[in-house]
Amino acid sequence: MAANDLTAQQLREYLHYEPASDTWTRIAAHKMRPDRQGKPAGCRDNGYWHVQVRGFKYKAHRLVWLWHYGTWPSGHIDHIDGDRSNNRIENLRDAPRNINAQNQRKPHANNTTGFLGVHRLSGKFAARLSLNGKRLYLGMFDTAEDAYAAYLKAKREHHPGCTL
Repeated sequence: MAANDLTAQQLREYLHYEPASDTWTRIAAHKMRPDRQGKPAGCRDNGYWHVQVRGFKYKAHRLVWLWHYGTWPSGHIDHIDGDRSNNRIENLRDAPRNINAQNQRKPHANNTTGFLGVHRLSGKFAARLSLNGKRLYLGMFDTAEDAYAAYLKAKREHHPGCTL
């Protein structure tokens, strides 16, 4: 059985989801671990909640989608508020990868400037933005703060609905 072969009906046989508290509880005990029946399910990893069902590890936000709509999402699941642990259905949207990436609020861990959309280049700071799968270079700046200001201006212009 592949991971996406899990149906909403099967999910509901194994787990109970409480939307108000955004928590999962085990209904069916695994034959090897009967002590887990009725216990909370899931663990947090890199900010995301994961839940194991029938031997497969799933991101909880994808299970919430399956639980609520009865089908797997067609694309990526975007956390609208940017909080990876907030899996309430009103905070989730099925989005293509490029839309999901627009919702990024923090720079990647390997970003040495500390600013989203800014990197060091030849002793200065370059600002860039992804737009329709292509990089839009916004210019070179003397300070990371100036480059970030240019990034924010362009992001608000090209990514409507952005809350940065």
